[in-house]
Amino acid sequence: MKKKFGMMALAMVLTTTMLAGCGGEQTAESSDGQDTVTGAITVSAAASLTDVLNELAQTFQEEYPGTEVSFTFGGSGALQTQIEEGAPVDLFFSAAESNMDAL
Repeated sequence: MKKKFGMMALAMVLTTTMLAGCGGEQTAESSDGQDTVTGAITVSAAASLTDVLNELAQTFQEEYPGTEVSFTFGGSGALQTQIEEGAPVDLFFSAAESNMDAL
């Protein structure tokens, strides 16, 4: 039960963060009065999150067709180093809290 709750919480956080963190985001109002979101999101994430993040990205892109989500998956420490050295990243999902804290 904890695992299911954790995955649901991760999904909500990811969706909210993606909406808020679109690097080239543009928001416009469509003809039906709904906001539309377009732009690209670059995500670096722990390899252990590959399946869930790919699934969430697909759902996100279906709901917001003008968006593109691209991933770099790897070890949290290696990804941290890449970001520190200037890799262009909008979101970072680490498997270790220490790597997130360090950034």
